[in-house]
Amino acid sequence: RQATISYAPPVGEKFAKSVMSPIPVSGVLLLIQSGYPADVVLRLTVNSVNGLENARTGMNPRSGDAKFHELLTLLREDQLRGGIAFQSRPDAGKKAMAMILRAPVDEAMAQRNRRIAELLGVKPDTRELDVGYGSIPAGNTEIMLLTRSMLQIMIDVASYFDVPERDVADGRTLRIRRTPEDERLFPAVMRVRESSEQPADAFVSIRYRNHWFWVDDRDIESKRIFAFLMLMFSLTETGGAQAAPVLTIPAR
Repeated sequence: RQATISYAPPVGEKFAKSVMSPIPVSGVLLLIQSGYPADVVLRLTVNSVNGLENARTGMNPRSGDAKFHELLTLLREDQLRGGIAFQSRPDAGKKAMAMILRAPVDEAMAQRNRRIAELLGVKPDTRELDVGYGSIPAGNTEIMLLTRSMLQIMIDVASYFDVPERDVADGRTLRIRRTPEDERLFPAVMRVRESSEQPADAFVSIRYRNHWFWVDDRDIESKRIFAFLMLMFSLTETGGAQAAPVLTIPAR
């Protein structure tokens, strides 16, 4: 005979898994395919593309690569002009996604595509590129995205928040030092203000240690990023509908 014990992981374990697991490459690309700006999506969700480094904070802070910024700008321009698309290939295993570069309709698009290929280190004039998870591509027809977890995204976004001078002086928090070039290439994606008084015109706000932290209701870009982050949380939740693991123990 056998005794069967059902085991449901605690809520904390599910939450940790959802925020610490890398975002699937397919999810990142499908967000772009659905119309979200390519530069915003990649700026938030990846640490690198084919070895080109995004700016990052946290345990291993580093300045971003100017070529990464250039790549994002070119991809956004191509996206606006219908120059790129993404395709799902369910039977392709680890390389289940592909980026399709449209045949150039003018010289401007041709120049963009050549520069995109040069930045990525891929074969020139290739129209279909395999996309997978990782740091360095194995060939010249591959794009490798090292995606972030939601925890990494939150740490990066939070590094741009305004913080009280007193808390910095007391050693309660840090202020990230950035060069003018860092600020130019990788500006804040969302602005969160702080004040001692409750804000009168806030989109969202919270009071913490006698200070208010808030997003201005007139700051359209920050509001868009806030909504995008809420969407990302919903995409990475493990949910409660998943069947719990079953542990089977032989019994004599």
